[in-house]
Amino acid sequence: MNNFRDLLILGLILALGFSLYQLYFRVEAYMEAENELARTQSEVLSLQKEEQENQRLLIQSDSESLMEKLAREQLGMVKEGETVYRLSDTLTSSLPSPVPTEVNFLERIYNFFSQIFSAILR
Repeated sequence: MNNFRDLLILGLILALGFSLYQLYFRVEAYMEAENELARTQSEVLSLQKEEQENQRLLIQSDSESLMEKLAREQLGMVKEGETVYRLSDTLTSSLPSPVPTEVNFLERIYNFFSQIFSAILR
């Protein structure tokens, strides 16, 4: 009877030890997952702040330079006082045209402002 009781106690101790061993590793894995979640949430907040700052800078950026670039490229406009040089037809035939000839003036202006607003709203 003593041997049975000793075996039973030993079995219970081993079962308790095994359960504690498994619990320890589960708690450790849980804590590691919690730490990873906290790091990820911190990174997400940091990236969100960076995105907001980039959006603010984009909105505050000098849209005149963007408008000037698009006006030059899309509408073929120049500033007052600038000298415009035209290449002969033989040279210009190999160069890409900045504005397709089939697009009328109003469509070019519409496309110009559409590009400005889409660039500002990005």
